[in-house]
Amino acid sequence: MESRGFARLTFALVMIVSTVGCGAAGGAGTGAPESGNLDGDVQERPREVLDGVRAEVVSVAEATLAALSAADTATLRRIMHPTARLLSLSEDPSVAPRVTQVEQFLASVGGPEAPLLERMWSPTVHVDGRLATVWTPYDFYRGGEFSHCGTDVFTLGYEKGTWRVLGIAYTVQREGCPESPLGPPA
Repeated sequence: MESRGFARLTFALVMIVSTVGCGAAGGAGTGAPESGNLDGDVQERPREVLDGVRAEVVSVAEATLAALSAADTATLRRIMHPTARLLSLSEDPSVAPRVTQVEQFLASVGGPEAPLLERMWSPTVHVDGRLATVWTPYDFYRGGEFSHCGTDVFTLGYEKGTWRVLGIAYTVQREGCPESPLGPPA
């Protein structure tokens, strides 16, 4: 299937961008909420710990989209690691992937653009110690008009007592988008 191949490419690229671009995200004195693989043996990890960490990771992804929609660069700067990268992948294979540094992204969010709204739903979360990913469908509106949909993949790292976004990779699909379970924007 073409979409599965595209999804695998997206995952591979986000992992490369996150690993290469943010390899130094951690530091001395930082600790994970739980050592080892949180998705591992349930007998070793209380369910409430795993669920709590997953909820915290999802809340960071949701806060990122809320800050983007509010053009709140101060919150985005707090949530995103200074070396974070954004990777955009078009559904058109002739369009090269576009990598944006976090400072470029923040400058574009604070610009005079029409209001933005990005919504996510049904996230899939994976956590392994200080590393987490959130894979989620999304839709995107500019100036109240539908622009595109796709998949967001957030890569987060646990640093100094908090989860921060190390990278975001996303696909851009302009046609044939599934209907959002969230309904039309309010």
